[in-house]
Amino acid sequence: MNLTVIVDQRHTYKQAVQIAYEKAKQLGDVDPQTEMKCEWIRNCPEPAAQYYERDMSEVFGTTSDGCTIGRSWSSYDMYEQLKIDGKKAHARSMADTLGKAMGEFMNRVSQPHPGWAAEDLAFTVNERSEIRFFSKSGIITAEHCARLSDWANQETKLQSLATDYIMALASVVNRTREGLSAEYAKYFASSW
Repeated sequence: MNLTVIVDQRHTYKQAVQIAYEKAKQLGDVDPQTEMKCEWIRNCPEPAAQYYERDMSEVFGTTSDGCTIGRSWSSYDMYEQLKIDGKKAHARSMADTLGKAMGEFMNRVSQPHPGWAAEDLAFTVNERSEIRFFSKSGIITAEHCARLSDWANQETKLQSLATDYIMALASVVNRTREGLSAEYAKYFASSW
C-alpha cells in the first residue's frame, strides 16, 4: 500500500508521514508492511541538519565498463526537494509581481519628465526591504534617483511587496545551488 503524503512547507517529512498514516488508518487502508514502515519513520530522529537542494546528476553514475547506473531518491529527499521547489516558485512569483509593480511606478513617475525614460530606471531591494533606484545610462541624476527611492519607499503597496519579496528570498536562497545568482534574486542588492 502507498500513503498519499501532502507536501506542506510547515511540516517536516516525519510529520507529513504521520498525518498521512493517521488518515489512512481512519479509513482502514493500512497493511502490516505500511504500518511497520510508518512506525520506523516515526521512531527515527529528525535530521540534525537543514536540507539543501540536490543535483539530479547525483542520481546517475557510470561504471568502469561504461554502464549507466541510477538510484532513486528517498522519499525524505523527494519531500524536501519538493518543499524547496515550492519556495523557489514562490520567490519567482514575488520577483515577477514586484517587477511589474515597479514598472508601473517607474512609468508613472517618468511621464511628467520628457527626458526620462522608464527603461533607463532600474531598482534594487536590500535586506531591510528598502527600494533604491539608479539610472542605467546616467541621464537621471543621483539626486533624482534618491528622491524616487524615497517616494517608492513611502508607497505602502510597494513597501509591502518589497518586504514579501525579501522574506521569500530569505526562505530559499541559502538552501539552493544557485544562491543569489538565481533569476528570482535579480532585484536583491545588499546594503553592506
